[in-house]
Amino acid sequence: MASEDRHPEKSARSTVSRRGYLRLGAVATVGVGTLTAVDEYTDTGSAGAVSTADPSPADSEIGGGAAYSTDVTENDATTTVGTGSGLKTALQNASAGDVVWVDSGATIDMTGESNIEIPSGVTLASGRGIDGSQGALLHVDSGMNGESLFRCSYETGVRVTGIQLRGPFPGGYFDPPEDPDEPGYTEKESAGIFVYNTESSRTVEIDNCHLWGWTSGAVRLGANANGGTSCPTGTHVHHCSIHTNAMEHLGYGVDLLNGDQHLIEYCYFDLNRHCIDGFGNPENGYEARYNIVDDRTVSHAFDMHNWATNRGDRNVAGSTISIHHNTFRYANEVEGEPDEYRDGGPQEYIKIREAPDDRCDIDNNWFQHKEKPPAGTTGGDQYAYTQTGVSSWTNMYESNNAFGPEEPAADIGAPRTGNGGGGGGGTPDFEYNDDVTAVNAPVDSHNERSGLQLSVTNNFDSKLNITDVTIEPANAAIGELSDHSMEEGMWQSELYVDADIQDSAADINNGLSLPGSIDLRNDGHDDSDRRWAVFSPGSTGELNLYQFENDGSPVDMVGETVALTIDYYLDDGNSTTGSKTLSLSP
Repeated sequence: MASEDRHPEKSARSTVSRRGYLRLGAVATVGVGTLTAVDEYTDTGSAGAVSTADPSPADSEIGGGAAYSTDVTENDATTTVGTGSGLKTALQNASAGDVVWVDSGATIDMTGESNIEIPSGVTLASGRGIDGSQGALLHVDSGMNGESLFRCSYETGVRVTGIQLRGPFPGGYFDPPEDPDEPGYTEKESAGIFVYNTESSRTVEIDNCHLWGWTSGAVRLGANANGGTSCPTGTHVHHCSIHTNAMEHLGYGVDLLNGDQHLIEYCYFDLNRHCIDGFGNPENGYEARYNIVDDRTVSHAFDMHNWATNRGDRNVAGSTISIHHNTFRYANEVEGEPDEYRDGGPQEYIKIREAPDDRCDIDNNWFQHKEKPPAGTTGGDQYAYTQTGVSSWTNMYESNNAFGPEEPAADIGAPRTGNGGGGGGGTPDFEYNDDVTAVNAPVDSHNERSGLQLSVTNNFDSKLNITDVTIEPANAAIGELSDHSMEEGMWQSELYVDADIQDSAADINNGLSLPGSIDLRNDGHDDSDRRWAVFSPGSTGELNLYQFENDGSPVDMVGETVALTIDYYLDDGNSTTGSKTLSLSP
């Protein structure tokens, strides 16, 4: 198979080669984000004398570990191994449906090994988080000449869960003395897991793993965006601790080389050059949600490259990108040694390096140390997010983000504790199913898609009652929600909630001025429909809003954005209440 043909990045700050810049005497000034040695790391890039300490939060399922409810245990094992040779043999003999279990107490030196295949349908597992175990540790202690420890070529249905993979450079940020086109640099390149196949659906799962010390990427997914066989490789990466993948030029946590069906959620990131990186081709995209990016970084955290910089045929930054409900904590990049590039300067959290072919949505995130970019700009290092290669925001949208250290509402940013799904599922307790549609309702003949329909799921263990709904279009010209009917029901009321235990319709006299709120128990002109919508545990129902208007005329809602806040009450014996804000963009 042809290589993925990626250019290691060169710093945008260099006007001559980066090494030449430093040799000319432009020595970095001391910055705020100085990196010092800590207990779990040495102060160099080497693998010597490092422990297996995991910095992810112990009291949260974010990052996996003890708080994560795994659904694979040693009882599921087809084969149990405790040595490197035993592992290789077991994988060579495995077939679809098999679980190859690595003894949870094993520490296995895999130095010298590379490109070990995991066959289609096989699960490679260990016991991270079970009875206090950190899971088996597989480590590599020297450079790998650009290869990966596990390389799954054209395999589907692969799962890697509950295991630790430590690369050859776990000591922190380092800037090799060689430039990327020099042999010494290539010798240092390494990856933990590299999976590619021709399936665009999510057929690969990597969960509850501890991954650190890799120079190219802890996880690399997809291949051949520049010709040859296209390998879009849809994936689900969740509940992993991914940190200290920190080599200059590369240094990726999750490296997305192709495909747009990538979901990265409930992961803990720290001290990566980029936590999530996209290759940039027009079929490249991802959804990142419920992740924590901690207080050390080498460069910006979430990324989409310009395809042209990776030998693509035009300027474009991927396809569809959705970044929501994440918490970003760092203020500045790390500071390297005097002959290294990083100087402790500011770094944005998100950088999109051209216009996406479809769109990039940035919603409901908590940016703890950065401000919103000012009007008339497209961001910069000192702001929360940036778009480069354009003169004004292009196919970029944001809503309901929090900026600054003050803790926002519970539904902004990553979950504060627990509530991280588990069992491989990774779903929040009250879930929007990301399926909003603009609807041309059959009750009218104006042919405008002026209604919205979406579904939500109650993942709580008790009945859920929707009590209030607040509607706020981003477009201030959309000033009314009015159905022009005295009937109640779907497309006959401003709000109709179809729930399995009890539906609800709110028909507002003279319509609802927007932005505005509906109290399901008290609003509406018919007493028989003044009631909460009630969902049983595990059930899914629909919300229907009709119709959106501008000065009495229906508005086609395709391309519009609406913030929808749903307040709810749980019949759990504790009078628990909650609120969830959705960004709807049909």
